[in-house]
Amino acid sequence: MDRDFVTRLFAMSLDQTKTLGEPIACEDCARMAGGKNPAWLLGHLITGADFASQLCGSPRGDGAMDERFTPGSTPESDRSMYPPKAELIKDLIDAHAHASQAFQSVSDDVLNQPFPMEDSRSFFPRVGDGVVYLLAHHEPYHNGQLQQWALATGHAPVKAQG
Repeated sequence: MDRDFVTRLFAMSLDQTKTLGEPIACEDCARMAGGKNPAWLLGHLITGADFASQLCGSPRGDGAMDERFTPGSTPESDRSMYPPKAELIKDLIDAHAHASQAFQSVSDDVLNQPFPMEDSRSFFPRVGDGVVYLLAHHEPYHNGQLQQWALATGHAPVKAQG
């Protein structure tokens, strides 16, 4: 596996997230349009990066996941439920740096272990499969949702760099 390439894709996703999120006013981040809002999406991307770090055996901080942003959680339209946008972006940048380093330094033995969630093993047989999904696919998917939110709320289309 080419870890440098996967890490570059992950960095490209972060650049796209920042580009997409930049024109959104902080006070609009909990506004609902479709199923997700920007605050939830940013928090969810942080959770995804943190999960990749955990899978690599290098949790960030205490390793606790913010339940507001885990898969299956429900986005809220109450702005007070979320940190300010600038804090979410900073935390995403930090989570990215940590996950990138964790992925670069994790052993092949760890990546080849069975995925820890048995119910997901049909799609992610090994830890490495889950990590590559989180680093290379998860964020672009949710960046598409962020772009759809922007269009649905009257924001001009944003051409993400890449």
